[in-house]
Amino acid sequence: MSEQCVSKLELLAYFSGDINEVRHQQIALHIEQCSKCSASFESLSLKQQQFLEKYPIPKVDNKKTVSLRINTRFFAIAASLLLTVTTVLYVQMSNGIHERIKGAEKIEMFVLSDKNTVEKRTSTVYYPGERIQFSYSSSGEKYFMLMSMDETGKTFVYFPSGDSVAMLLKKGSGVPLSSSIELDNYIGMEVYMAVFSDSRFMVNDVISGIKAAYNRTGSFGRMSKTLSGYSIESFLIEKRQRPQ
Repeated sequence: MSEQCVSKLELLAYFSGDINEVRHQQIALHIEQCSKCSASFESLSLKQQQFLEKYPIPKVDNKKTVSLRINTRFFAIAASLLLTVTTVLYVQMSNGIHERIKGAEKIEMFVLSDKNTVEKRTSTVYYPGERIQFSYSSSGEKYFMLMSMDETGKTFVYFPSGDSVAMLLKKGSGVPLSSSIELDNYIGMEVYMAVFSDSRFMVNDVISGIKAAYNRTGSFGRMSKTLSGYSIESFLIEKRQRPQ
């Protein structure tokens, strides 16, 4: 083994081609010399093939206008990890308001930097074009959705994508969601809300409840982030223009 083993996050980025050329070559050389990382890489290849045979990547409707763009390069590999990985070496971010309302569920948010590494963000400030990634932990199967809302009241649902019913998450620890999210050009405050439930629910019902809570106060800080029957975690960020 020529150096310290490659982390699961970097191996995922290497396998999906989402890494700079210099680091790509370094990891390729390491895999050739390290039996442990070579076996992990081969396992990813096999799991990706098995997953794609069962769940082909859906076609994207380019005519559909969305406020944020989802990076799908992580889809095939991260989705396959949902089947096999129970612990992933991700860094939990200290990013301002991170409220855990109730329940045994947890979600983590981190930033993928320009150098294809996990950036530890110690403030709530983010910039257009940055990519954020979420992973979840749950002691059992839960129905789930992930959404965002800006100060104008505009909402966007990332998970489930294009479905009106909440998606079912399997039991796991530190499991990455199937794609990263690229921040759009909106400038201002945004809140990301992860919603868990023991029961199957309609996405629009939750959106209506959250919008009503926001409209009552007009403030992310004062709005209630509790809904009966749901466990909710929220992340409040402030998007600014990049400094010149």
